[in-house]
Amino acid sequence: MNNNYVRVRRERFKQWLQSQKPTTVVGSTRNMNDTPIARYVSERSRIETRTKNYTRTKDGRSYQTSGWVTEFLDKLGSHSSENITARTALRLLD
Repeated sequence: MNNNYVRVRRERFKQWLQSQKPTTVVGSTRNMNDTPIARYVSERSRIETRTKNYTRTKDGRSYQTSGWVTEFLDKLGSHSSENITARTALRLLD
């Protein structure tokens, strides 16, 4: 496996969303560091900053994210609400 690849498994992210109450705000559309993906990843690693296609760790290394993450973030960016609930995130993921 490429060491410069952040492996965010879609199924685990989905399980995390499903473990939240449907009305729980799991992220925002206004800040790439506060998207549902960003919150999920930050709970599990030492990730510091995120952009649409890349993630930078606290040690300064950059990693490219997987295609489904980019697709999810595109859907998130076109969503009309600033705060994203678990229910909305699951709908955008499917």
